[in-house]
Amino acid sequence: EQIELADRPFEFFMNRFRLLEAVPKAEFTAYTGLPESAVKNQIDFAIQQNYIVENDDSWQITEHGKLFLNELLELFLTES
Repeated sequence: EQIELADRPFEFFMNRFRLLEAVPKAEFTAYTGLPESAVKNQIDFAIQQNYIVENDDSWQITEHGKLFLNELLELFLTES
C-alpha cells in the first residue's frame, strides 16, 4: 500500500524512533522521497523540547524523548 506523501514523515519516524537507536538522516530522504527541509520545523522543535539530539548524520531520541514518544511523533502528523 502506497503511503500518502504527507503521511510519510510520521510513518518513517514512528518506525524509527521506537527502535531507540540513531536515525540516519539519509534514510529519511531515501525512504520518504522528501528532503530534510520538509521536517525542519518539527525537528527544530523536537530539539528545543529535548526529545531528540542532532548531529551531522543522524537524529537520536533522548531519554526525555523516550518518555514523551507520543508527543514527539505527534509533531509529524499532518493536519486533516
